[in-house]
Amino acid sequence: MVRTVNEKFVSTWVPYPVLMELVKKGDPLARLVAEHWEYPVEFIFFSPEGKFLTRLNSGKDFPDRFPGVTKPEYVHKPQGVRLPTHVEVFMNHLTAHFGSN
Repeated sequence: MVRTVNEKFVSTWVPYPVLMELVKKGDPLARLVAEHWEYPVEFIFFSPEGKFLTRLNSGKDFPDRFPGVTKPEYVHKPQGVRLPTHVEVFMNHLTAHFGSN
């Protein structure tokens, strides 16, 4: 799966204020990203044709995160419970949506 990610995906980031500037200028990819963006950080996957496929949100989908990077209402890890690591969550999500190769 790691090789697939390295070969088939382009990873980039954009600060939210810059994203909004691009939206105001009419950038279609920025508009698509903004439609699916949610606080605090999104991993958004699009097809090569620009179709939205899936996403992961750092504040909702990753367990055991630092409370300062998420909204207070998101549930945090109960004491003594082993939650999946961020790597496990990310890789399981990719496998579920893009296969295991």
